[in-house]
Amino acid sequence: MKLLLAATFALFTSMAFAEGDVTEMKQKMNDHLDKKITRLNTAKGCVNEATTADALKACRKSLHADMKMMKEEKKKMLQSKKKK
Repeated sequence: MKLLLAATFALFTSMAFAEGDVTEMKQKMNDHLDKKITRLNTAKGCVNEATTADALKACRKSLHADMKMMKEEKKKMLQSKKKK
């Protein structure tokens, strides 16, 4: 998790300095982090409400699917940025 955050920070930071618009990149990073925090809090609530092993498994699967979707969104954003 920490490695992912560090890699995301490094990627966005290097892109920001290359483009010279730090404010825009800071906003994008904060938006991405807010989305991730929201999804993690949702997963935490799911885990806290789970009463069976199957319910915990469903929470884990849901979080995994959410994070995979975020990764795909980020990948599309970076690809569209490269095309410009």
